[in-house]
Amino acid sequence: MPETELVIDRVVAPIMYRILFRPGRLDAAYARELVTNALRAVQIEPQAAEHTGKEPSSSSGRADR
Repeated sequence: MPETELVIDRVVAPIMYRILFRPGRLDAAYARELVTNALRAVQIEPQAAEHTGKEPSSSSGRADR
């Protein structure tokens, strides 16, 4: 299951960007593509960690405040 930060960064943020800055409608196909890509990232990250010997990162690279 994806972490909250990943869902926000890969699904919510692109949708909000389009709502705020791009004219036109959002469609279900775009939303499905975002979710598919987020889930794919979750599947790829553990596999990459196995090959590098590193644990998957639980943060998005931003400093917690």
